[in-house]
Amino acid sequence: MRYGTVCSGIECFSLAVAARGWEPAWFAEIEPYCCDLLKERYPHVPNLGDITKIKAVSRCEVVVAGTPCQSFSVNAEQRGLDDARGQLALRFAEIIKQARPRWVVWENVPGVLTSGGGRDFGVFLNTLGQCGYGVAYRVLDSRFFGVAQRRRRVFVVGHYRDWRRAAAVLFDGPQYRADEVENREALQRGQERTVPRSVLGWTGDETPKYGVEIVPTLRSGQGGEGAGLSDGRGVLRRLTIKEWERLQGIPDGYTDIAGHGEHDRRKSVGNGFCVNVLRWIAKGIEAAEAAN
Repeated sequence: MRYGTVCSGIECFSLAVAARGWEPAWFAEIEPYCCDLLKERYPHVPNLGDITKIKAVSRCEVVVAGTPCQSFSVNAEQRGLDDARGQLALRFAEIIKQARPRWVVWENVPGVLTSGGGRDFGVFLNTLGQCGYGVAYRVLDSRFFGVAQRRRRVFVVGHYRDWRRAAAVLFDGPQYRADEVENREALQRGQERTVPRSVLGWTGDETPKYGVEIVPTLRSGQGGEGAGLSDGRGVLRRLTIKEWERLQGIPDGYTDIAGHGEHDRRKSVGNGFCVNVLRWIAKGIEAAEAAN
């Protein structure tokens, strides 16, 4: 499967499908640190840069995007599509008109569901429909995919002309249910690999949040300072950058490139996808393809 990514970041999607034989056709990213990482980790893959200036893209079978979430986040002004960053979601739709993939995958924060009273999300889905895509969406939480991070995100999957196949990816595959404990073993394995047991996750912003034996959502806005751990007795420490990587399913040291420090790494990891969730979605796409 050939794929392209928009707002590529540190290419968590490539990490998710690398062992599955998928081939990257192109990326599109402008943030300097991410561009340097892409050049070092994927030297033969073209980076098309600013998606507002892309004139043409090569055809591929899957296009993936995690367009900026700040305009939809409940932690911000939630200006939605009135914000230039929110408009990039619609620019993504323009790009898939050119690439004409069979599949599209888009991710954003749950606030997108309520932005503009729900109208912004409706406009986005309608735009994908006008491009010929049948879509399904679902909120997925990373903590049920083997990492010890609470990270709820909206995932939209689209298939060209067939919403049933899109829905099959998100609802007919190996199931997870956030209200049950069937994935507790996977969560415990993720916990053991990422942070010490019997701790409290902590974010050091104005309104600290705590979660027993699980780390709250890593965010780029923490600026490398926020996420930490407490043993329940007030003893706090920052999460290490290795723990940040592991909490997103990223291989140890993947974000370590010359010329950039931990601040850049934490910011980009906080902006990224959870690799484990993307791998689950990719498997669903493969299953839907095989069922054709």
